Amino acid sequence: MLAERRKTMLKVKLSRGRMIFFALLSSTLLLWCSAYAGDMPIKIGVTMPLSGPLAFAGKRELNGIQLAAKKINREGGILNARKIELVVYDDKGNPEEAVTTMKKLIDQDKVVACIAGAISTPTLAQKEVSREAKMIHIVVTAQHPKITTEGHPYLFRHNSTIERGADALCNYVIEKLKPKTAWYLGINDDYGRFLAGRYKDNFEKAGIKLLGDEYYNRDDTDFMIHLTRGKGLKPEIIMLAAPSDAIASTILRQRIQLRFDAMVTQAMGILTHDLVKLAGKQASERVYSADSWLRSLDNPENKYFIDAYETEFKPMPANKEGAIAFECMTFLAQAMDKAKSATDSKKIAHIYRTTTFQGPRGKITFDKIGQALSTDYPIVVKDGEIILAK
Repeated sequence: MLAERRKTMLKVKLSRGRMIFFALLSSTLLLWCSAYAGDMPIKIGVTMPLSGPLAFAGKRELNGIQLAAKKINREGGILNARKIELVVYDDKGNPEEAVTTMKKLIDQDKVVACIAGAISTPTLAQKEVSREAKMIHIVVTAQHPKITTEGHPYLFRHNSTIERGADALCNYVIEKLKPKTAWYLGINDDYGRFLAGRYKDNFEKAGIKLLGDEYYNRDDTDFMIHLTRGKGLKPEIIMLAAPSDAIASTILRQRIQLRFDAMVTQAMGILTHDLVKLAGKQASERVYSADSWLRSLDNPENKYFIDAYETEFKPMPANKEGAIAFECMTFLAQAMDKAKSATDSKKIAHIYRTTTFQGPRGKITFDKIGQALSTDYPIVVKDGEIILAK
C-alpha cells in the first residue's frame, strides 16, 4: 500500500516536472521565434501592368510604392524595426495574368498583404482571390464600383470611384462649359461602358444630347474610323475614356490630324503630365478632366512626395498615380504598426475604417466598404501644364 502511494507521488512529481519543463521550453521557443521574426522582413506583394499599353501607369504606381517602402525602411521599419520587402510581378493589365500573379504572391511567396489594382477589369478578378485568402488587398487606382460594393472585408481602394469622378467631371462640363451636344469614345470593357452610362444619365438630366457612343478594343492603335464617325455628328464636346497615356495620347493626336474641332474631356485620373508629353502641346491643350491630386495641393506630405519622387525618378515628374501609390504603402505600414500585426487582417481592416490618414492628397478616411473619401477637382491643360480648371 505504501509502495503504491510512493509510486503515485513519484508519477505526480514527474508529471509536474514535465509540465514545468515544457512550459519553460515553450516560453524559450516563443522568445526565440519572436526575436527571429523581428529580423524577418514583412513581405508585401505588388502586381501591376509593367509591360504593354498600360505600362506607363503601372510603372508610376510601382515607383510610388517603392518610394514609400524605401522611406519606411530608412526610418527604421515597422513592428519593432522590421523592414518592408516588396515582391513585384508584371500582370500586363490582363485579367488572367493578374489572377495568376495574385495566386503566386499568396501561395508561393507567402506575402502578408498585396498592393494591386491599376485598372478595373484585372482588379475585379484579383479581388476574388484575395477575398478567399482573407488577405489585405490595397487597390491603387482601379475605379469600377463593384470592386468595393460587392463586398470584401479586407479590401481598401485609395482612388476615387468611377461614378464620383464621372459626376465631378460632368458637373463641371454642365455648369462651366455648357455644351448642348456630346459624343462618347471609350474602351470596350466594364470601365468604358460604365462611364458611357454615367455620362448619359448626367447629361440627360441637364438637357445635353449624347449624339452617340463608340468603343475601341484594348489593343487598338488606329482610332481614325471612330473619330471620323464622331466628327460627322458635329458634337460640341468629346467625352473620351481612355485607360492609359499611350491610348489617350494617340486618340488626341489623331483627332488633330482629322481636324476634329470640339472641346475634349478625358476620364478622371488619366490626364497626366506623361499624357501631355506624349500627345504634344497642340493635341493636349484645353483637355479637361477631374482628379484628386494636384501639384499645387499645399501640405507637407505633398511637398515631400513631389521632391522625393522627382529626385528619385528624375526626369519623371511627380504624378497622381505615384502619389496615391505612395499613400497605399504608407497607410498600410501605419495600419500594421497601429494594429501591432502584419498578419491579422481583421485588426488591420479595423484600423483602416477608424483612422484619419494624412497623405499627399491631404486627410483621407475610408468608409465601411473600404472606399477612400477624397475631393475630386476639375483640371485642364493650359500651356502644357495641368492646372485647376476655373
